Amino acid sequence: MSPAGDDPRPRSELAQITLSVLFIGGLIAGSLWILSPFLAAFIWATMIVVATWPLMRRVEYAFGGRRAPAVAVMSLGLLAILIVMAVFAPVIATNDPLKIAPVNRLRPPSERWWFGTDQFGRYVFSRTIYGARVSLIVGLSVAAFASILGLALGLAVHRLLRTPAE
Repeated sequence: MSPAGDDPRPRSELAQITLSVLFIGGLIAGSLWILSPFLAAFIWATMIVVATWPLMRRVEYAFGGRRAPAVAVMSLGLLAILIVMAVFAPVIATNDPLKIAPVNRLRPPSERWWFGTDQFGRYVFSRTIYGARVSLIVGLSVAAFASILGLALGLAVHRLLRTPAE
């Protein structure tokens, strides 16, 4: 064992490393505290990624090892599932998503209540399926609006900034 004076790193470097580790730890703790309401969504998303990883690897292999087209195919597949669920929501959802049933309030997930019920006794699975409709409508309208606005602004800037030789 070497004496304390033989440490190859100066004290200032050790202090800098220690402060860096403490700072990064503080950032992680702070982000977990700020993001705690969304932690369930992060866990759910992680589970989806882990569950579909073998399929993702097979799709990637089918595209010759290229990841970008495999991610596009998997994303389009997920979007297709959401669209099918939204279109067939009245068939898939077994209960009315707005019906209040105080008798069934706060039921845990079970065979009858797949996602459980909320504080008003509404079936969370039905509310999720019908909520996919709203999410898709909002997402598609925002994308369409942004595309139209971007196209209009791009054409206007191109017209204003082109040189006389063009």
